Amino acid sequence: MPLVFDSVLTAALARELDAAWSGRRLEAARFDEAGRRVRLGFTAETWVWLLHPLEGVLAQVPHRGRADDDAGPASRGRHRGLLAGPRRIVAVESPADTRTLLVRLDGPDAEDEHLVFDLVTNRWNALHVRAGRVHSILLRGLGRDPVRPGDPWEPPVSGRRWARTAPGLGDWSATLDELKAAGQPTARRLVAWLSSMNEATVLDDGPAAAAADEASSAATLGRYLALRTAALEATPSGWLLPWGRASEAKDETDRRIYPLPLDVAGAERAGSLLDAMRALAARRGRVAEALRTAIEDPDRRDLRQAVEQRIERSKNKIRALEAELDTGRDPDELRQLGHLLLARKAAVPAGAAEARLEGFDGEPMTVPLDPALDAVGNAEAFYDEAKRLERAAARIPGRIGAERRRLAGLAGALERLEAGESTDLIRTLAGVAKRPDGAGRPGASSTEQLPYRSYRTSSGLEIRAGRSAKANDELTFRHSAPDDIWMHVRESPGSHVVLRWGHRDRNPPEADIVEAAQVAAVLSRARGSGIVPVAWTRRKYVRKPRKAAPGAVVPERTRTVFVEPDPKRVARMAETEFGT
Repeated sequence: MPLVFDSVLTAALARELDAAWSGRRLEAARFDEAGRRVRLGFTAETWVWLLHPLEGVLAQVPHRGRADDDAGPASRGRHRGLLAGPRRIVAVESPADTRTLLVRLDGPDAEDEHLVFDLVTNRWNALHVRAGRVHSILLRGLGRDPVRPGDPWEPPVSGRRWARTAPGLGDWSATLDELKAAGQPTARRLVAWLSSMNEATVLDDGPAAAAADEASSAATLGRYLALRTAALEATPSGWLLPWGRASEAKDETDRRIYPLPLDVAGAERAGSLLDAMRALAARRGRVAEALRTAIEDPDRRDLRQAVEQRIERSKNKIRALEAELDTGRDPDELRQLGHLLLARKAAVPAGAAEARLEGFDGEPMTVPLDPALDAVGNAEAFYDEAKRLERAAARIPGRIGAERRRLAGLAGALERLEAGESTDLIRTLAGVAKRPDGAGRPGASSTEQLPYRSYRTSSGLEIRAGRSAKANDELTFRHSAPDDIWMHVRESPGSHVVLRWGHRDRNPPEADIVEAAQVAAVLSRARGSGIVPVAWTRRKYVRKPRKAAPGAVVPERTRTVFVEPDPKRVARMAETEFGT
């Protein structure tokens, strides 16, 4: 079952996190879009929030120091760094009666900045907001009206009744009568803090029953006020509740988290809400695995994946060798068929798929043939197959034995890795070489300098700019993909610029193209101009003429964007590069 948030649970969690985080120094924050997770690095601890409803858990994980916050080169491309420097957490709060959690930050720029966690239905998302605009977003395109980097953003405001003030008995009774008269099947569309998770407990059998008399109205109002208190004032506590009013859960993993027991049979006290999250994660194998992957050291995680891949390849190789050995064909029988074809070749019809011949024992037999060969050619084919099977019978058992020993060694190496032993030892045992820092980028190694500088757009896309004329060629033809966006200032020397994209069916957002074009403008001789024309196209439409000078290329299908060179903005984009 998914983890579901309503406004009561969100508000209670915000108060619990405010007590844990307020005043703390946040060293780094990272979005991992592929894993739908956010990583928050404090001075002496690290937190990971898995933002997938089927895995949803916020947990403190083992801290490995500064390197834990600054994902190294092996992690680049999987994480997007958000903060250009440390920030102090001012407060963690939730706007009244919403499923939005705000982490307010106070940094050196003294501008309004916060992390936003949107916990609506199954569209969980996270935003980094600065000066009232979306600076970065975890998952793009979610919801009916998706938010994009650069869009204005304001905290949500509830439109439901009593989001900020508590009702008296008269107002409460009048609302119940109103709902009853309107035939409203649920009150949660009108009344703040009510949801599908708590409505049945608060209103018993619905608005009609709750409005039956003054005593019933007073009882439901009491439960409603207790609900508001749990959300806004009471010390947060955590409960694991079965779905439904009775204990109808199929197993121990079929639970929901809530700050109140809600009079549900089978409710389990679990300390705080964070404790309840961890308890539920421990019961769900998928969540536990996702959390383990999120907190694992990148080098150890990459090594584990490499060893697991080798184990799978070794198993496949053993299966293939066993299939090659176990053909069910006898070499002696194949030779006898060859002998028979040579002895009866006059009776073998040309171009036939089989021949009906008298065997050496006088009994008739059917011999399969290759229609493209004559009798002699088919006989030689049987002889060759017999020799191949005999060679296989001689060598394959030894190869299978060696591969099984290798598989056992890999399995042992994986066990040692899971036990926490040294990765250098595991690499030696498993025969896995350490990947250089530039792994995956042709021509790069841990000791050589990359031919480009890296920048980040506001939405997190990577921009690469060549360091020299020769490096421009390296960037364009060895460090970019065919569908990346290639840029260069028109009629002026400067860096080749590549906006990493890779989607052949659509172009990047205009804001990202403009930011990449500003990098090209600032890194060109036209940087002093008021307006600079920058040509852009897909990298696959850029070609290098024979014997052309370094950096000289011919782009085709170009478009032009006009930008104002802004060195300060480009410098800020460089500050958001990974590892800074």
